[in-house]
Amino acid sequence: ILDLWRRRLWQPGPGLARFEGLEPAVVVTGASEGIGLELARCFVAEGRTVLLGARGRARLEAAAPNLAI
Repeated sequence: ILDLWRRRLWQPGPGLARFEGLEPAVVVTGASEGIGLELARCFVAEGRTVLLGARGRARLEAAAPNLAI
């Protein structure tokens, strides 16, 4: 979806220079289990930068090593 948006809708503006060199990240909430964890796995497998969020820090820290390629 992100690539589609960039190709079709995104237009460079005057403030673009401050974002030079940055890459977009995928934000996955509920990433400590279930669908959120599986979505995070899919995005990591694609090589995307992923920002994980969850209610419990301990559960998220336990799930994070399972996402490494």
